[in-house]
Amino acid sequence: MARFQRRLRHGDATRLAMLERALRGGDATLSPQEAADQLARYREGMRLLVRIVTSPGAPELREAAVYGFVFANISSRHLVLLRRVFANLDEAPVVRAQAAEALGWHLSGFRHRWQRRYRHIIDSLMRGLDDPAPEVRFWSIYALACQNDARILPRLRVIAATDTASCRGMWTLRQEALWAIHRLESDHDYDPRTL
Repeated sequence: MARFQRRLRHGDATRLAMLERALRGGDATLSPQEAADQLARYREGMRLLVRIVTSPGAPELREAAVYGFVFANISSRHLVLLRRVFANLDEAPVVRAQAAEALGWHLSGFRHRWQRRYRHIIDSLMRGLDDPAPEVRFWSIYALACQNDARILPRLRVIAATDTASCRGMWTLRQEALWAIHRLESDHDYDPRTL
């Protein structure tokens, strides 16, 4: 469910400063990802996330900032930014993987309004299926499955038969591909860990 961004109000500046500290790892009670998710609820918070994503620095910080885009109410320019991050082969795999998850979450909402760019993003995600980093392949599978496009089924079947790598904190790519196949063929969501 998309959350609409709020304008900065009295007292919000203090909250934003606290969330930025947490995003940068300075709060033991709030993870950087949780902080990014909360920052995305504010226009100023989204601006901060964009600045961090587009700046050099620790990939862990950029990864957490990109996480803020996953459940946020984003615009088409944010989608362009996510595609650019994902397509940048010099970017850390964890950041690219997080961008793929965000693209998967949002892309179908832009499909009909944004045909040409949508096709470019799908092409980038298809290339992500061959990426050397397992986390990029894993989240590319997820993003493509979210588009409900059966044209990826042959690629998914190959991955399900051959890719035994796993994604840190998740399950194997084989299981993710099987989940995607089931989702596309039966529209039923299975727990990938059982496949």
